[in-house]
Amino acid sequence: MSEKETLTAGSLLVHRNTIVTQLPQLDLPPHLMEHYHIIRKRFANPIVEMRNGTCLGCFMVLSSHNQQKIKSGEYDMCETCGRILYYEGY
Repeated sequence: MSEKETLTAGSLLVHRNTIVTQLPQLDLPPHLMEHYHIIRKRFANPIVEMRNGTCLGCFMVLSSHNQQKIKSGEYDMCETCGRILYYEGY
C-alpha cells in the first residue's frame, strides 16, 4: 500500500470514527437509527461514505436515485450491503 493510500485509509477511518462517536448529534431519522443498531453487529463500519456513486463499504455502485438522495445531504442505506451512507462532497 502506498503512502498516499495509507493516509487516505487512515483519514477515512478517523472520519468514520468521528461520525460514529457523534451519532446522537447526526439527527438520523428513527428508521435509520434503528437500522444502525442492527447493522453495527454485522459490520465494523456500519456508516460509510459514498464516493463516485459507490458505497465504500461493499464497493457496489448505487442507483442514480439513491446517489442523488445522499448527495442532497440525506442519509440513506446502501441497496446492497445495508450500510448507512453519507456524502462528503469531494
